[in-house]
Amino acid sequence: MAARNRDDIIRLNGIEAERKITLPMCKTHFAKQPMKVQKGMQQYIYDDAGSEYLDCCGNIAHVGHCHPRVAHMGKKQLEILCTAQGFVTDVQSSYTKKLLTTVPPGLFDTVLLVNSGSEAVDLALRLAQNYTKRKDIICNQPSVFGHSSTLASFNYRYIKHTDFKPYSWVHHIPICNSYRGAYADSPTPVEDALAHMKDLILELEKKKTPVAGYLLETINTSGGNLISPTEYLTAATKLVKDAGGLVIVDEVLVSLYSHEK
Repeated sequence: MAARNRDDIIRLNGIEAERKITLPMCKTHFAKQPMKVQKGMQQYIYDDAGSEYLDCCGNIAHVGHCHPRVAHMGKKQLEILCTAQGFVTDVQSSYTKKLLTTVPPGLFDTVLLVNSGSEAVDLALRLAQNYTKRKDIICNQPSVFGHSSTLASFNYRYIKHTDFKPYSWVHHIPICNSYRGAYADSPTPVEDALAHMKDLILELEKKKTPVAGYLLETINTSGGNLISPTEYLTAATKLVKDAGGLVIVDEVLVSLYSHEK
């Protein structure tokens, strides 16, 4: 996005000044010449100069930006009731019932509504630790599960790019990826990854800190949309369950994919 005239230069300098105020320590897209987004529609975003861009970076607007039906229903609900934490409401009951119809019968019987993906994963960790009466969690890397104080220990960006030290009870293992990473040169990446998992579980048992849970994405989105082999996921989750731990599947970003089974 090169500056073409004096007005563009003034506009870009203004954007850079705003970025330094609002995002001084954060990574932004196109950091050398930041783009100021004014609006979005469908698969497109528009900058303050009116230029249209195909959005290949956004990963939250699952049905596109400003979907008319989503906007309409959001407005309609805000005109009726904004929040009713701790109370039973028709919209809450209707939503949870519809949500349960999207999963195989008998798989879930409870829905806990939270405010964000970070909050959801944080709650799942606490539930696993409370249920098992254990602390230690295994997770695949590279992954991003959230940005809370707890989830920073599971976030490869903090660990790789800063001097942040993760909690001692968080244990990272490489994702089973035959293309790059720890198992790229192995003729048996699945077997090697499972052996790594088994060794870690045994090590934790020897230390008297058995595994409480295994946190994973079925499709590793932040690591590059890497799809773990089905045979690995099946065997790895069984290893954790056999050791008395629970499996926590983070599908906040994975839900972008409608082909999951």
